[in-house]
Amino acid sequence: MIKKVLTILSILLAVTGLAALTVCFSGKQPNKTCTDLQIKVMDESGQTFLQPFEVRQYLKQNRVKLVGKPLNKINYDDVEHIVLTHKLIERAECYACPSGTVCLNVWQHLPVLHVITGNRNFYIDTKGNMAGTSTHSAANVLVATGSVSDSSTIRHLYEMAMMLRQDPYWDALIEQIEVKPDGEWTLIPRAGDFEIAFGEPVDMETKMEHLGVFLQSYLPKMGWDRYSQISVKFKNQIVGTKK
Repeated sequence: MIKKVLTILSILLAVTGLAALTVCFSGKQPNKTCTDLQIKVMDESGQTFLQPFEVRQYLKQNRVKLVGKPLNKINYDDVEHIVLTHKLIERAECYACPSGTVCLNVWQHLPVLHVITGNRNFYIDTKGNMAGTSTHSAANVLVATGSVSDSSTIRHLYEMAMMLRQDPYWDALIEQIEVKPDGEWTLIPRAGDFEIAFGEPVDMETKMEHLGVFLQSYLPKMGWDRYSQISVKFKNQIVGTKK
């Protein structure tokens, strides 16, 4: 008998909880007005470069006014669609709760590469998609400069950025790739007064493996200031140019 009562109570609690969630997320709450708009950037990378006030400003620019409006008169899907036109936002979720607050959660594009060339300035995210930049903050990611003008170059840069990102050593060491007019790359490290002549973006993994062995096993013995350039342009060769 006790077991039967507990089962019935569990079902009632589950149904009640589901109903509460439905009320909270559906936004169909009569006789209530929006008392506040809460915007949250659901950051997953530790690199929040989109700020809530930027989202608020964007809504204002698009003449979206929620505070003071009846909750059952707000089109939450429309709010999400407008927010998704922002160049930094990949996903949005808008809903109302019984308190009268409208919650807007946004997920930013997660950048892995920042391209700065000529009049172009944009990010490439983890999915290889182009994303805009913020006027208030910048993501701490690999920077590409120089002759970045075609989709093939961008694709290779994205592949390199993803490869470096997966290795803590490279992610911490390499801060910039300069693309020369002839298509060859120069890598700029954060540590050491030298540059890395990478050549064309072919056999990238092999080149980085050889470079890693040289930098971690040999360069510390020779001194980080010994060379002005280290080249991995040629297959199975590492060439150092002394200062």
